[in-house]
Amino acid sequence: MARGEMRAWQLERFGLAHLRPARRALPTPGPGEILVRVGAVALNYRDLLVAEGGLLPNLPEMPFVPVSDFAGAVAAAGPGVEGPPLGTRVMGNFWTQWTAGPPPAALLRHGLSLGGPLPGALADFVEVADTDEIRRINGQRTVTLNIIAPREIALEDAIGIGAIALVG
Repeated sequence: MARGEMRAWQLERFGLAHLRPARRALPTPGPGEILVRVGAVALNYRDLLVAEGGLLPNLPEMPFVPVSDFAGAVAAAGPGVEGPPLGTRVMGNFWTQWTAGPPPAALLRHGLSLGGPLPGALADFVEVADTDEIRRINGQRTVTLNIIAPREIALEDAIGIGAIALVG
């Protein structure tokens, strides 16, 4: 793999039969963003609906990297980010930009959702937004629902905790 590249699985067009491995440019986090090295992903029914083109009112441009739920470690931070230090284990899901209160209007139509229409986590790295709001869920510091994963829990086992935090 060339420097500045990453591996990803991407859809060339809708339908799981069109999911292919690819090499893509390594994202560079912009202002207010963090870059996470993906260690594990979870596939759910939402991912299937997005991949088949049946969920989103505004379809993503192709080629497209699907999958919303992930766990990994912070690899880089863009300008102005004061969030978790490099190497911090985090988990995220499709609504990383909704931290509290009523959802942003764009979320109501999946406009800010990871894995559709925003690029997803079925790759070596994923960019997610950071915000100034840092709070605690079950004693763990969280940043835009990218929940810090305890070291005692394998990343593969930790992925679902983010979804539990959304509804719990």
